[in-house]
Amino acid sequence: METDGRRWHDPKDAREFDRRRANSCASLGWRLLRFTWAEVLHDPAYVIATVRASLAEATAVLIPADPATDAPEQAHAARACPCV
Repeated sequence: METDGRRWHDPKDAREFDRRRANSCASLGWRLLRFTWAEVLHDPAYVIATVRASLAEATAVLIPADPATDAPEQAHAARACPCV
């Protein structure tokens, strides 16, 4: 999850760095949630609902129905993203 504010994201080089980092994480199977500073301050219910929905979806994928028979590759998403 990342918040985008003018102080850190207005310079062109900062935006380009963020896009490259986001693309690197996406290529590894990560989903990034990005929120504006205004959303965090003025609409925290939206931010919380979005994060919860994303976590619920990820949890449904990560928790196998039968851990004894499901492929261990599913566990890769539990590791920290090296792009951050």
